[in-house]
Amino acid sequence: MEHKKHEEREVTQFVMWSHYPLLFLILFNLLYTSDIYDIVLAMLGIPSVSLSYLYHRSHEHEYQPMETISAQIVFLWMLFTAHLKKSCNLKLLYGFTFLIILFYKYSQLYSHDHYEKYHPWLHVLITLQAVIYGYS
Repeated sequence: MEHKKHEEREVTQFVMWSHYPLLFLILFNLLYTSDIYDIVLAMLGIPSVSLSYLYHRSHEHEYQPMETISAQIVFLWMLFTAHLKKSCNLKLLYGFTFLIILFYKYSQLYSHDHYEKYHPWLHVLITLQAVIYGYS
């Protein structure tokens, strides 16, 4: 579905509510962790999820560069600290990260409708990646 510029999406659309589980996971982890790596990850993740939500809700492209950079910083922090924590299944985490990158590229291959159909699933995959990072 093509949206007009500045038309806000309904919060019930999949692309919007697919952010909620990740935000819940970040906040839950922040409340119940004393691990400094997880606390920093949460402090990086909250702005990243918020910028993504704002971008998808408003279609304002000024959020996109900041959201992309913040998401990449979160990915790099997660991959770097996974080695330091030594409690994470690195093969699974790296494999899942590779899957996310492929899916991200695939969601951008074709038309805007293709992006709208597949991009929300990227939010689901990122939530699963966070679970792998925190609980594997």
